[in-house]
Amino acid sequence: AISIFRRNTEAGDVTNFGKLTYVGERRLGDAGSGGAAVGLDGVLNLAVSPDGEHLSAAGVDASAIAVFASNKVTGSLKFLEALADGQEVNCQPTPEKCTLASAGGAAGVAVSPDGLNVYLAASADAALVAFERDGAPPSFAFIGGQPTVPDGPAFDPPIPVRDGLHGVDGLAGASAVASIDNDHVFATGLSDKALVS
Repeated sequence: AISIFRRNTEAGDVTNFGKLTYVGERRLGDAGSGGAAVGLDGVLNLAVSPDGEHLSAAGVDASAIAVFASNKVTGSLKFLEALADGQEVNCQPTPEKCTLASAGGAAGVAVSPDGLNVYLAASADAALVAFERDGAPPSFAFIGGQPTVPDGPAFDPPIPVRDGLHGVDGLAGASAVASIDNDHVFATGLSDKALVS
């Protein structure tokens, strides 16, 4: 479940400033706004888009990322979609549709500061998966994450960044991911006891 709280921001309320008031929750399969939420099995990590409009949740048991629209006034969450490992999804640049790969054990999620990309750390697949985020409400396209080599062909379909491929090391048990600027992404490899950038 994702629990929702309202933060007390009244500067004059010294006793309660910063304290939290419970508002509600979104649970797997609940019939809330946007329909039954899926992709929340074993939800471990959350990321909010820079504009505060959307929340992404990583579900380790679902091997999925669930996306919600956030109401800035009430804090309520409207379910938009879930993208799961092995599911047919939109892809970029080609083909138009492909199978989402290497999202097994989705444990960590981050949104780039410019809001254009979402990154998923997949512990079971020792991988980082990249999505392109565009529009309002946003649509997501699987872009893999692994860059093509100079003057080489594009990967068709796209492939994620994986431990042991193309010189990548330290992603075994990938469990957390962060994007602190628009140029760098950091991930942890729990099994490798590593921080990867």
